[in-house]
Amino acid sequence: MREHARCLARAGRDHNLQDLQDESTKVGAIAEQMRGDTERSLRATIAAGDANMRQSAITPFSPDDIHHKPTELSSYENHRFMMDWFTADWGDPALDLGHLKHRELAGEEIVGLNTDGNSYRSSNCMEHGTLAVRIRQEDYRPFLLTLYALVCYAADSGNRYAPEDAYIPGSYPGEGSPYGWSAVVNSELQPTLGLRWLLCYEENNKEVCHLQKAASKHWFAAGQKIRAGKCPTRFGLIGWTTNAVSGDEWHVALDIPHGFEGDLVIHIHPPDGRALKSSSAGAVSRDRVTIERSALQGSKQIEITVR
Repeated sequence: MREHARCLARAGRDHNLQDLQDESTKVGAIAEQMRGDTERSLRATIAAGDANMRQSAITPFSPDDIHHKPTELSSYENHRFMMDWFTADWGDPALDLGHLKHRELAGEEIVGLNTDGNSYRSSNCMEHGTLAVRIRQEDYRPFLLTLYALVCYAADSGNRYAPEDAYIPGSYPGEGSPYGWSAVVNSELQPTLGLRWLLCYEENNKEVCHLQKAASKHWFAAGQKIRAGKCPTRFGLIGWTTNAVSGDEWHVALDIPHGFEGDLVIHIHPPDGRALKSSSAGAVSRDRVTIERSALQGSKQIEITVR
């Protein structure tokens, strides 16, 4: 709803339509009220949890889920992570870490695969929750590992299709549970979503767009090139090329739409793991260059050199 309000406001400004701007104000106010109500509910529910839940640091699935024993896991425990997906990128790191802790307790850190022999609890159905949490962390490597496992899971079917609960390796339609190869939409789209986030990820709680956040280190080796064009974001279409001139110099060419309203963070992962030293534009930290939105206004093409 917050995004809907932003789009209404922009359309109202661009086309001088006051009714759209008024609607934007109404929708935005409702969104803030709903967020406040949800935050109060989350705080109250977590506070009401018993000692086992608080000690385990897992998050509740529903307002009445306050006496959940972390060691008692049902076959549908994987669907518990739907709530964690909704609260991922909420702006509260504790909720993100609660998701990862629950995955660990359930033995489902990678693609929902059980580590205790309980095959009925195996499911990649909610893996987008883990992907959403992993991409938010400073260390990109666990996200990349999760995505790699998910793509292997999809590729194992022989047709790059990611069924919900298929056994691996070498599963086939009809093996195991009759619903094991269900065409669950989020299961099918997760590899594509993860690859998109690897290259271009927008923070939901901040006006920030990340490029190449989870790209592998060998993609930045001398002679390698990363190229994307017309990538849709809520700030507009964006394109870029990262050319590794050498093992310690990268040339980045950006195609920025007019009115780009977010900060741009360009991630570089040198193969030798060293920290970046300089950039011809933006602010440099260990593995990224941040260009604030004010520096992007009015620019269509920007080229920077990173060392």
